[in-house]
Amino acid sequence: LRKKDSAVPAKHATSFKFKTHRQIDGGGQMRGLAGKVAIVPGGATKIGQAVVAAFRDAGVRVMIGDINAQAGAEMVGDGVAFTQCDLRDDAQIAALVQAARDAFGRIDFRVNVACSYLDNGGARHGPSGWKALM
Repeated sequence: LRKKDSAVPAKHATSFKFKTHRQIDGGGQMRGLAGKVAIVPGGATKIGQAVVAAFRDAGVRVMIGDINAQAGAEMVGDGVAFTQCDLRDDAQIAALVQAARDAFGRIDFRVNVACSYLDNGGARHGPSGWKALM
């Protein structure tokens, strides 16, 4: 194909619109999640905040675990709790799980949004680098 043949015509390039979950199901609810309890490591900033907000809007009670105490504290309320947690520390992970059980009585699922950035990838930094990355 020639380059001009493979290009999307300008009139079609901007006509496609992505639908949000609110537009797809009509009510803004992620079906079947109301009343569930989630742990969201990394839920205090950026993408994590959006995940927590979507779950909260769907009726999910959320325990956020994040190293950013200030951002996490700002998210608390309306079915959302926070525990400061560094996922590189197994004791802090255990405390996060216990805090979720104490606050909500159970845990139904976890969605990990936490991440770490290491130059050259975690595998090149050995087991401790890999654990920090994951």
